[in-house]
Amino acid sequence: MSFALSPEQYKFLPKGFKHIFLIRHPLRVFNSLRKSVFAQHSALGMLKGESAVEETFDVGRDYPFPNAGGGSVHKDVYEMWKYVKENLGSESIVVDSDELLTNPAEILPKICRAAGLPYDESLLKWDESSEVTKSWMVPFEDLVENFVYFFGRAIRSSEFLPASKMPSRDDVRPDVIRYTDQAMKYYDEMYEVRIKV
Repeated sequence: MSFALSPEQYKFLPKGFKHIFLIRHPLRVFNSLRKSVFAQHSALGMLKGESAVEETFDVGRDYPFPNAGGGSVHKDVYEMWKYVKENLGSESIVVDSDELLTNPAEILPKICRAAGLPYDESLLKWDESSEVTKSWMVPFEDLVENFVYFFGRAIRSSEFLPASKMPSRDDVRPDVIRYTDQAMKYYDEMYEVRIKV
């Protein structure tokens, strides 16, 4: 949500709530985003010239969604987190997605407790049918179906699945490294205050 709001719109964030910030290591974010965007845009015939070649595709240059391709997506989350901490008078909750995926039975109860929500073990499993996605609140019809390269694993799951192996910097493209390096300082500060196992 953070990259959908400008800092001028933060004043509309509701007070009296516990805001939860889900973070993910930038190397994972940009490597995954690059693969998903390239696959989706290739399948839709949206890429031309050097953008249509995986080796020269650049997720920051060739992904038309504002802020999402470049390293600023982490900065946006960070700035919203700082605003909530400094202006809304409530503690925010930071959760690392890899830790949630790897240890859901330990992390999810802590999230619920910190947010003042009831926890039940049934939250650890769900119906794997793609029909459930029709009940999701999304900004436009068929969002999930149109973004199968992004949501496919989640749609096919029936429980939290451990995060895949962290990619090596030696195995990712230069654009991924560039955006990862831009984002690390924001991620690192938030990671220090995350809910821990």
